[in-house]
Amino acid sequence: MRKKGLVVCIIAVVIGMAIFLTVGANKKSERSTGYTMIKDEKLKDDVKLPYTNLTSYIATNDFIYVAVCEPGSASIANQIVKIDRTSGAYKSIFHSNLDKAATQGLKNSGDWIIWVDGDDLGGSTKFYAFNEKTNKTLSFGTTSDTVYTDFPEISGDLVVWAEHEQVTKQTKLMTYDLTTQKRKTIRTVSKDKWKVSDYTIRDGVIAYIDKSSEKMMLHVQDTKKKTNKKYPITAKNPDWLTFIDEHTIVYVDNLKQGQFDKNKLMTYSMKDKKESALFADQKTVEVDSLSGFKNDAILTEVNNALHVFAVENGVVTEQPFTQKNNWPLDSVDISYWNHEFYIFENDVDAHIYNLTIDKEL
Repeated sequence: MRKKGLVVCIIAVVIGMAIFLTVGANKKSERSTGYTMIKDEKLKDDVKLPYTNLTSYIATNDFIYVAVCEPGSASIANQIVKIDRTSGAYKSIFHSNLDKAATQGLKNSGDWIIWVDGDDLGGSTKFYAFNEKTNKTLSFGTTSDTVYTDFPEISGDLVVWAEHEQVTKQTKLMTYDLTTQKRKTIRTVSKDKWKVSDYTIRDGVIAYIDKSSEKMMLHVQDTKKKTNKKYPITAKNPDWLTFIDEHTIVYVDNLKQGQFDKNKLMTYSMKDKKESALFADQKTVEVDSLSGFKNDAILTEVNNALHVFAVENGVVTEQPFTQKNNWPLDSVDISYWNHEFYIFENDVDAHIYNLTIDKEL
């Protein structure tokens, strides 16, 4: 959903955040103030939260969920706050018991909201799921200090994530059914055959990539039909897999790791078994974000401009897209989820965070 860093393994993300937040976190007097402002199209008035360090956010029809912490905390973020989209009332529904927590990774599907909690160095990681109907929270996933986990994705009641085992040097793709509370291993590969964090799920269909016989292989596994199909692709470092429709996947090929402007935005049609590049007239592009958009489309920021693509007659085609506000893309994070735009702005030095939610951009 959100603008993503090119490496999204939890340990890497948390260490990266710690680099620019730890100084303030360890000196409480320097971070004793700050707030988060929520501007929601459904609310008559803006909501000012007495929390700072907004690390992730998600909204359902009735509520907004944010990962934040109180000013002065030594944590990057340590709790989940739930905001009523009618009254503006808010309350904390989860608080980490870690001294230096990094609560983040909010996602939702149907009645479920999931997130990740761990320490500021990527250890002690746990996954949590909150059900809006029952108002109950459950925890799942591994708690082993020898296993690093990637951020989970969710579709319906099914959650998928990757675990990297430090002792066995293996990576496992895992699923967890939130209704039956059953955990399952989808695939086990050696670490050097796994491309970190490139998996996605839609309507019970999981897509992921690993390296087999020195080739990149796209796997598409239907958990309902119990099928697993494989497609060879030419990408060097594929990441950010996203379904456009049930037959088409888009992903970013990172031609040079660490260089954000050396990418290709690729699509793969499972119907035609054909791989093609968007922006094919350019040798490389800078891809800063990628997310699903409305019905069977994607929203992406490429070369500091927003673009929308959809499948027309079997071809991924750019769609007309206009904005009512001229948001500065170099200083805001724009994403789309559940039929709404999220516009995120922050002043790290002042510890002020602004989140705008609107059906129009």
